[in-house]
Amino acid sequence: MFYILFIIDIFTLFFLCLFLYKGALVTHIYADGIYYTFFPVINKTRKIPMQSIVDFEVKECMYIKDFGGWGLRIGNVSIGAHFGSHKCVYHVYGRDGLKIKLRNTKTIIFGTHQPEKLRNAMGEMMKIKKT
Repeated sequence: MFYILFIIDIFTLFFLCLFLYKGALVTHIYADGIYYTFFPVINKTRKIPMQSIVDFEVKECMYIKDFGGWGLRIGNVSIGAHFGSHKCVYHVYGRDGLKIKLRNTKTIIFGTHQPEKLRNAMGEMMKIKKT
């Protein structure tokens, strides 16, 4: 029994190290929507269509206090009062977050270390949506 637990601990430690070393959130904002991958959790590129985005904001947040840490958080993960209740948080690096409200009442937050670029790209995408 001890050996099985030891092997499970080794695998857990290996995957934790892999995530910390190779974990990457890649977000691209185009006119038709937001594309993202979150290696090693999400290997395929996922898309959030522009038509499904209701609103967005970029603001500073404290990930340990607000969401309980870094990585992928799913469900009602808000602990603090910065963003309210959420369904999904993707974060690897940076102090800022892009909060996206969708038509289906779902909220997604992407961590970023380039808030101004993200704010400008989202503003351009939302202008295209309005026209």
